[in-house]
Amino acid sequence: MLAGLFATGTTSVTEKTPSRDHTERLLAHFHAPPVIDLQADGQGKTIRVRGGSRLHARDFNVPGDFSSAAFWIAAAAAMPGADLTITNLGLNGTRTGLLSVLLRMGAQIHESISDSSCEPVGTVRVYGRKLRGTKISGAEIANVIDELPIISAIGAIAEGDTEIRDAHELRVKETDRIAAMATNLRAFGVGVTEHDDGMTIHGGGALTAAKVGSFGDHRIAMSCAVLGLFAKGETTITEAACIATSYPTFQDDLSKVAILYEGGLASFLSGVR
Repeated sequence: MLAGLFATGTTSVTEKTPSRDHTERLLAHFHAPPVIDLQADGQGKTIRVRGGSRLHARDFNVPGDFSSAAFWIAAAAAMPGADLTITNLGLNGTRTGLLSVLLRMGAQIHESISDSSCEPVGTVRVYGRKLRGTKISGAEIANVIDELPIISAIGAIAEGDTEIRDAHELRVKETDRIAAMATNLRAFGVGVTEHDDGMTIHGGGALTAAKVGSFGDHRIAMSCAVLGLFAKGETTITEAACIATSYPTFQDDLSKVAILYEGGLASFLSGVR
């Protein structure tokens, strides 16, 4: 879409599954709105950008990143008695599929939007409860693709099975996130059935503190660190420097949570300090 601004003629992008719409929103905010046509069956859309469109400067508030907040939202949802409030959070509907998944698992979550001039921004409040397993598949996958590692970790805590399917993309992310999370969950004592396009997590059992690797993937490292809060004893994540890729202060924030929670405390190696 951005390249289309500098091309001759009109550039079209067609998507069958809804994807994140940050670019469309920003183009409109900077006075170069794309033309969006919905398919007759409502199962997709085509975005058209006219070459030569000029952008005009405007102020823009960058909201808090939902994918970073996801670790705390999921952790609080699975901690009975927890009460977490996150403010100035980006609540774009194409990013917040995790909330729907957690609600289906029995979480208690309140969401309010305070500003929607460009990106929806608001507050999420989470009350911790005992969760139950669910199934994530189909069109929902695109909306939670970055959150699937933490969903699989929370699935280990929830009662019953949590099944993730149609997530082939996880095989080719920063690492093979399906294989990586399955390996690490087993180290915590969690039963996992791995599929070509996902996994089934057999949750609800006691978690054992473990030493696991990050596989060089920041989301794997952070998801396992959160899971370590629910395991007895001390959990260690090696090669955790990759966390700085997206969340440099994660370790400090995790330490604050660990002090408040009665479970385990995650430790990090490989020069994260």
